[in-house]
Amino acid sequence: MVNLDKNQVYNFTVIGAGHVLTKYLLPASGGTIGFIVKRVIATESQEQFRDYLLSNPDFPKYRHLIIDDIDYQQTTGNPNDIVGLIKKKSYKNEVILVMTSPNSHLKILNTLLNKIKNKIYLEKPAAVTLREYKILKKLVTNNSHQIYLAEQYVTGRTVPLVRFFDKYRNSLGALEKIDLSIEEGEKYFDQTQSWFPSVGPELDLGVHLLATIFKLIGKGIRYKILETNHPNNFLPHFGSRAKILFTINGNHSIIVNLSCGKRKGDNKRNIKLYCKNGVLWQDFTSTSAEDPVYIRIEGKTRLLGKQSKKYRYFDKQILDFIQWLKNPKKQNYTLKALKLALEIKEKRIQLLKASEKNRPRKIVAMIPARLRSQRVKNKNLREVGGQPLVAHAITAAIQAKVFDEIYINSESDKLGLIGQKLGASFYKRNPKLAKDRVKNEEFIYDFLEHIKTDYLFMINPVAPLIEPKEIKKFVKKMLSRKVDTQFSTNTISTQVFYKNKPVNFDPSKPHLSSNEISPLQAINWIITGWRTKTFLSTYRKKGSSAYSGSIALFPISKESSIKVDQEHILMFVDHVLKYRKKLKKKVLTGIVTDYHKIMTEVLAKLDLETIDQITKTLLAVYQQHGTIYIMGNGGSATTASHFAADLSQNTTRRKTGRVKAISLNNNMAKITAIANDLGYENIFKEQLYNCLTKKDAVVVISGSGNSPNIIKALKLARKIGAKTISLTGFDGGKAKKISNTCLLVESFSYTAIENLHMFVCDLITNYFQKILTAKKS
Repeated sequence: MVNLDKNQVYNFTVIGAGHVLTKYLLPASGGTIGFIVKRVIATESQEQFRDYLLSNPDFPKYRHLIIDDIDYQQTTGNPNDIVGLIKKKSYKNEVILVMTSPNSHLKILNTLLNKIKNKIYLEKPAAVTLREYKILKKLVTNNSHQIYLAEQYVTGRTVPLVRFFDKYRNSLGALEKIDLSIEEGEKYFDQTQSWFPSVGPELDLGVHLLATIFKLIGKGIRYKILETNHPNNFLPHFGSRAKILFTINGNHSIIVNLSCGKRKGDNKRNIKLYCKNGVLWQDFTSTSAEDPVYIRIEGKTRLLGKQSKKYRYFDKQILDFIQWLKNPKKQNYTLKALKLALEIKEKRIQLLKASEKNRPRKIVAMIPARLRSQRVKNKNLREVGGQPLVAHAITAAIQAKVFDEIYINSESDKLGLIGQKLGASFYKRNPKLAKDRVKNEEFIYDFLEHIKTDYLFMINPVAPLIEPKEIKKFVKKMLSRKVDTQFSTNTISTQVFYKNKPVNFDPSKPHLSSNEISPLQAINWIITGWRTKTFLSTYRKKGSSAYSGSIALFPISKESSIKVDQEHILMFVDHVLKYRKKLKKKVLTGIVTDYHKIMTEVLAKLDLETIDQITKTLLAVYQQHGTIYIMGNGGSATTASHFAADLSQNTTRRKTGRVKAISLNNNMAKITAIANDLGYENIFKEQLYNCLTKKDAVVVISGSGNSPNIIKALKLARKIGAKTISLTGFDGGKAKKISNTCLLVESFSYTAIENLHMFVCDLITNYFQKILTAKKS
């Protein structure tokens, strides 16, 4: 190391105070190299800053430090505001230490470089995207004597490793693989923290280790990221991983594995160099500068050296910085390492987007229900409309058919059993979360901590009149809107006052009707939807998340908004539900009665003599070895196919000839070809051209009797001399006039007409079966 002048005093202005200052910087100020914190610029109040200092258990050791001597300045965090505070006073050899989080670095750095000439120390990498990296690289390149990146540990923590690697290079042999492992606390794995997820552990902690690799390997390095995992795996039980292929001078390749996991003890870091003949490695912790280097050759391990015990982690970093002040150098290694770390991060984001795009969303309904209630005793168990109150919300959620899972959330096993019998799952909450003063957000957060879902929809059990179709519309609307929160509301279309002041009307103007007034939306909490990720992140940051992220409103009907919160409302809802049951039963009974009446009337008018005549005509065609061609459109097409199949198959007997019955609706290739080339009106006529003879019969089935393709088929049959039969409805249409025989179903109901046509076809088939059976015997 460069010899430092022990008599030199360095005055520091610190931007950003808090735990970093008290944990690292002040202990370092007690070292052999003198520097004084002359000024602190931070967003905290001066009282908070004093509390930070006094809460540090090591503070009594800093007898030389007088808090009142520190010129404390509170700021809004605006870079121009910070520069203005710095310019108020000027200190000899003043150095600016930027200790804010990286997401504010570039703005502060740009402003500082434009307005002051002081040396600037950045405590973290000042870029969290590749775009920001390009800006930072340009700033560092153009201001290499003014900017120091604190992640340049290559001159500090890993110096022993680099030195011993050079010393034992021949004994170790060619470098083949490098492992970099990092341990860190929960904050690096918790996506709700302010900037840690956007940076990622590989940026905040891995840059100095990656920089060491660039220093070890030297020039002519190219790399390729082979593997990584996306940010969803920044979890304590997963960790994060990356595999990088380094190529040196285009021929020698080295695999580098970077991994980060949850802290098990000290904040450990480890760098291992696997060579052809042995292994060299160094361990780090954040609590000590004693970073031992080990070597293993031919199976034997020995300790090569340790850092000095005199300085701790941050002390060493500050000394490295002071050394840099004496002899500034380009920071190429750090910049290269930062770029690689950012590329790993970018690849993770791409993987996350791809996985999110392909992964189906999980949608969960949750019905919260407590056993106790204040206004209506045990209301969730009370029978309403023949069921417990809570059962109606569960049933409506199931019938909506939009949820992957449905849970009843309660502390009560009785309520849980009701849900399970209906087909829902039971999430038993802690009884502490069922007390009166517990807010909805608390038990919702508890639920989401244990049940994995993308969207949660809470359905209020005290609104038993909610309809499944309304729940379905609510869910689909929220998903299509892509919002974070959606509330059900009541629409208020009348004049409204708040604190004796008009809200949606002007009293000085003429009176408006309710249709002319701007309606208000009142949240009623009947159905509420949240995007899980947004709810959780907001709750962890603020302790409150009912109104998290982007919000949308969804008006629901007045009936669905009725809440059972008083005895008389419970009685009213009970009557409504019982009436609904009677009404549904009455409606169904009425439908059956009306249908029975219509069919009875149509059957009474059915001309049996015409049916007999049709049957005898078809029997004569059979006896002359002719073919029966049957056709129709729509529902009549299925009747034609059914009739042809029954006549040709159900009448088969060994000693009697088979009935030749063909449906012209069954050859889809021929139908579409004719329709495409000659028009749909010719689909039956063109098929008959090929095969129809005088011995045959053409049977057309049509409700109206006016379909052009039916009429053309009948006209061709008459021209050839074949028998023509039509089954029609209404007034018989044109088919009645040009058919030899027409059975008219006297009705204007397509349902009745089609059902009677099928009935007649079955009668004719049964007649054929009896005739052929008698012939056989």
